[in-house]
Amino acid sequence: SRVSGKRVVIAGGSGLVGTALTGVLVDAGYDPILLSRKEGLRNVVWDGVTMGDWVQSLEGAEAVVNLSGSSINVKFNDANRRLIIESRSRTTRLIGDAILKCENPPNLWLNASAVGYYGHRKNEPL
Repeated sequence: SRVSGKRVVIAGGSGLVGTALTGVLVDAGYDPILLSRKEGLRNVVWDGVTMGDWVQSLEGAEAVVNLSGSSINVKFNDANRRLIIESRSRTTRLIGDAILKCENPPNLWLNASAVGYYGHRKNEPL
């Protein structure tokens, strides 16, 4: 288990935003821990569905950032919309339940669900 006064836990940290955030945090002297389905140097394995050993990484963390969820780069039909929403609400609920188990919970909890850039389109609805 890692011990750092500047630990930030990032769920879904292997995506576009998480990768950029990890680099910024490392440069600023933080110790980012990624909750991921895969093992890795900074990774703590989780499945995004069940409680597990990953909960210990939240204990005493400066922050937890939830970026996890299924890709938005899909055809927007009812099934995919449901998957997008459920994948985000499930992990948010799971992280919230895990934080409630902490004796020393993270000081900050942030959620982000997607990122997109559309540019200036005048009156076109986006």
